[in-house]
This record gives sequence, C-alpha cells and structure tokens, in this order.
Amino acid sequence: MPTTDDVPSFDLSDEEIEEFRRIYKQEFGEELKKADARMMAENLLRLYVVLAQPLPTEGSIPTTSLDIDSDVLRTKKPES
Repeated sequence: MPTTDDVPSFDLSDEEIEEFRRIYKQEFGEELKKADARMMAENLLRLYVVLAQPLPTEGSIPTTSLDIDSDVLRTKKPES
C-alpha cells in the first residue's frame, strides 16, 4: 500500500497554475479557482507519474484467471 512518502510533491509556480486554468477553461469552458486548479494539476501530475512507470514483469504480481463458460458469452437468437 502506498504511503505519503511514495507520493511525489510538486512545486508548481503561479504561472504554471494560471496556464493550467487557461487550458482547462479553453477545453471545458469552466473557470477554476486557483486552489482547485492547483489541486487538479497536482493530481494530474501524480497520475502521470503512476502511468509512466514501467509495467511489472510477468510473475512479479499475482494474476487471476477467470474461467468463463463459453455458453454464457453467446447471445441467444430470438425464437421465431
């Protein structure tokens, strides 16, 4: 389980937050408060850090295989 030590901290400048606000308004048509924009920008960067990590190698994490009956996956044809 990740701890707060594992979560990166970002020191975003006021200019970077203003740029994020501008882009957000351009894309979504909604103006953000500075505090909300800072939180969203930091969360976005944290997500990027997680997604940018290399995938674990096979066997390093537990995997589960699901046994699904193929009859369950077939769609029934309407009766005539």
